[in-house]
Amino acid sequence: MESKPDQLLHVIEEAAALMRSVGEDHWAGWLEKDARWIRASDFYGVQHFYSAFGGMGSITDLVIHPLNKHRVAESEISAVNDRLQYLLGRGYELAQEVRREEAGG
Repeated sequence: MESKPDQLLHVIEEAAALMRSVGEDHWAGWLEKDARWIRASDFYGVQHFYSAFGGMGSITDLVIHPLNKHRVAESEISAVNDRLQYLLGRGYELAQEVRREEAGG
């Protein structure tokens, strides 16, 4: 079984690729940095990823939609957003677990 940091890395990479594929470059770039740090065993990547959540303008406010200048067909809007929300939710859970483990709990 994969370690929690490895699971988190894969979720972040998939979310970043999905974002990049629809032209969401800001958040894709954020997650790509996090993935590089985590791949290098730098815990800062977990902290930085975790900091993307909460507050106005956070990653949780992201909606993939043509009105937001994303490259997505009308017929795919729901599926893409559902997948993204799943990945972000799973990533958040994993980041919490990794942070707890790092803190010794």
